[in-house]
Parts: sequence; structure tokens; C-alpha cells
Amino acid sequence: RISVSETALPDLNHLRILFPPSVSSTMMSTMSIDPHQWQTELGNLALGIQLTRRLVDAPCNELHSTAFKEQAFAVVEGLKHVSTYSIEGEELKVQGYGGMYNVGKAAVQPPALVVLSYVPPSVKDEKSVVLVGKGIV
Repeated sequence: RISVSETALPDLNHLRILFPPSVSSTMMSTMSIDPHQWQTELGNLALGIQLTRRLVDAPCNELHSTAFKEQAFAVVEGLKHVSTYSIEGEELKVQGYGGMYNVGKAAVQPPALVVLSYVPPSVKDEKSVVLVGKGIV
């Protein structure tokens, strides 16, 4: 076991502006974090990196729009305060997503818009954050 005094640690306050509060607060408190919690968080990070690698490296005949939708829904299944839905095929055109529909209509699998929403109960009328990813398969 290695012991490092707090005075030997570099000043990491500048990292607060580079990372969201949950990440920077975790980084700031690494000296007092429970080792089991740290191990769990690192394990979750590793699983996320592995999933990302599989998704990026998968060929289009395996990770088509239907498979991607199923994978996305499986990743968040059972998480509290997470809702999912998708708009697929002709329904995209009906709901005004003509660009997505027209780009994907020639594919074997129908085009899909996959929506994953996380809304914890503590959030009222606060600003929202939207992450948008686009993939053409």
C-alpha cells in the first residue's frame, strides 16, 4: 500500500471546470473515498468503455438500427427515473422526421429515432442537458 501525504498532491482545482460536478467532486475526494466505491466506479467506467468499443467496432450488418435500439434499451433497463421510446419506420415521416426517414428508408432495417430520458424526481424547472448522437447504418 502506498501512502501519499495531502501536501504532495498536485492542485487539481482547475479540473473543476473541465468535468461535471459529480466527476470533479469524486476526483477531489480520492483521498477519502471508500476503496470499494472507487473500485465499483472504475469497474463501471471500464464496462462503459468496453460497450463503446463494441458499438463503434461493430459492422453495420450486425449493429443495424433495430439492434442499436435493442442495445440502448438494454443498457438502461431497470435504471430508476429512466424512460425510453423510439420512433421507427413510416412513423418518422408522419411525425415530421423526414430527413431521418428518407436517409434510412432504403435500408433492410427501418430507420429509428431512439430516445432515452433521465429525469430524477428532484429536478423541477431546471435547465435541461441534451446529448445528441447520430449514426447512419
